[in-house]
Amino acid sequence: MSIVSEKLTKNAAAQGLVQQASPKHMSHVAIKTSNIKAMRDWYLLVFNGKARIDNDAACFINFDAEDHRIALLQLPGLEPAQRKSIGIEHVTFTFAALGELLGNFQRLMALDITPFWCVNHGMSTSMYYADPDGNHIELQVDNHATQALLENWYKRGGFPANGLGTNFDPAVMLDKFCSGIPVSELLEPGSAPGPGCGAPRLI
Repeated sequence: MSIVSEKLTKNAAAQGLVQQASPKHMSHVAIKTSNIKAMRDWYLLVFNGKARIDNDAACFINFDAEDHRIALLQLPGLEPAQRKSIGIEHVTFTFAALGELLGNFQRLMALDITPFWCVNHGMSTSMYYADPDGNHIELQVDNHATQALLENWYKRGGFPANGLGTNFDPAVMLDKFCSGIPVSELLEPGSAPGPGCGAPRLI
């Protein structure tokens, strides 16, 4: 039996009730920590953000139109996460252009914050960082300018056979970018090989 009458269902539909809807977007990530000062400083630097709430118990960090994207919650006495535990492997944030991703890498490198792995996944060019608590953050740029181009890439079987992609050296890519190599070439797998690629930390 329906929880509302047919008449009320019609009224609700007119009001905008949609039962098979998907979220508009992901709003924020909340992270527990016992090390809020170091985590606060790291996330403000990495995301070039600002703190909307900032005290000894919590820090909410904003860097776009959303109220906040990162929520840090101080909970004393927590134990370090174990890499072999079940849970979220990483959270990803997308830059608008390769120049922004590389510029952020250059800025953070001067602050001794470096990615532990850089890889072209085919659908994205990605840099992986570890925060002070060891949580993994992926910073990326989309390799395909439109959704249609991305869908065609998938249909052509573009996803890497190894399930990961092709590693790249971010310093080499930055040098090539600054020398004028077209972005379209740099977004191709294998465009920037070198010793600074790093390696994934899946376990």
